[in-house]
Amino acid sequence: MTDDPADRFPERLRARRDDLGLAQEEVARRVGVAVRVYARWEAGETEPRAKHLRRLAQVLATSVEDLYPLAAEAA
Repeated sequence: MTDDPADRFPERLRARRDDLGLAQEEVARRVGVAVRVYARWEAGETEPRAKHLRRLAQVLATSVEDLYPLAAEAA
């Protein structure tokens, strides 16, 4: 793992989900994606599109910037 904030997205995502006591299935359902899509985000295999990133932040009661710090720079 590097110091690149984008590399920490999967661990931030999982940690926030765990803090809220939610299963992957529940977050995926609320975001509107398949469980396997969500699982790939947590595994760091893929990254969510902007619309899903915004919805993730809503579902996880946090900000996009807290989940994915580089999103603030791109905006």
